[in-house]
Amino acid sequence: MLIGAATLTCLCAAMASGTQVHGKTGKVEGAVVVRDLQGNPSSVPSAKISLRGPAIIGTETDEDGKFSIASVPYGTYQIEAVAPGLAARQTIHVGTGEVHLQLDLKLAEVSSSVVVKADASEGKTPAPSETIGSNTLLHSAWREYRGKFVLEF
Repeated sequence: MLIGAATLTCLCAAMASGTQVHGKTGKVEGAVVVRDLQGNPSSVPSAKISLRGPAIIGTETDEDGKFSIASVPYGTYQIEAVAPGLAARQTIHVGTGEVHLQLDLKLAEVSSSVVVKADASEGKTPAPSETIGSNTLLHSAWREYRGKFVLEF
């Protein structure tokens, strides 16, 4: 009787902590899209898909922007889809049956920056410049060059 109570206690503790019992798995499938200004979806091929939860699983969308992940252990997951400059995240629960979803990619957060510093030792001497007044323009020589009038100094 003591052994039965210990087994029951361990089983209840495993269930309460969210640990898998008997290796039950589900399936997650869906599509990754990006929408134009009118809201029309376009599929995103080769987007990277990752599931993070009781297991870490990754895949990629096919040429139609679809993905399917079989044998996903039951539990709560953060699913993420990423394509260059775009990302989508969502929390899902995998249990009995299949999880079907559509991930709408949005502009991703910029996570890097560039700092530009001027170095006087590498600088070039600026081109000479001069301010001229209207009097200089009136008394300067104008000539035609390739069908246009140019000012000679």
